[in-house]
Amino acid sequence: MQLPPPLTLAERGALQQLLSLRLPSAGDAAAALAESRLLLLQLAAEYLVVSKSGSSTGGGSAAALDPVARFHCSNGAALRRINWGADLSPDGWQRSLGLMANYSYDLARLEERARWYAETGRVEAAPGVLQLLAGGRSGS
Repeated sequence: MQLPPPLTLAERGALQQLLSLRLPSAGDAAAALAESRLLLLQLAAEYLVVSKSGSSTGGGSAAALDPVARFHCSNGAALRRINWGADLSPDGWQRSLGLMANYSYDLARLEERARWYAETGRVEAAPGVLQLLAGGRSGS
């Protein structure tokens, strides 16, 4: 899998502006995010699948930056979906701009996936998540 290009300065600035907003209601949050939906889903996919922490998986590879992704993947899960507008409460807005990820556990593949993650540090992701990584940004 080819990694997506890093965020441009403009994308970083737009994301910082969104994260600093304090919206008074769920309706206002939904309206503010509607125009940025695809970009935010792509950024979430990049964060959950590509971004790595300084810590190791145990097999020597860099672990997922997100602690929830790290937990699920080290236990054999795969990133199944990123949900738009899943939690537009004030807390949900502050934590994740209302986005939420679903992880799935295939009992027949738990050990295999956990071992693969420990060895490679790679997050297994569903095709829909991989499409978010592949599309939309050219890096310029």
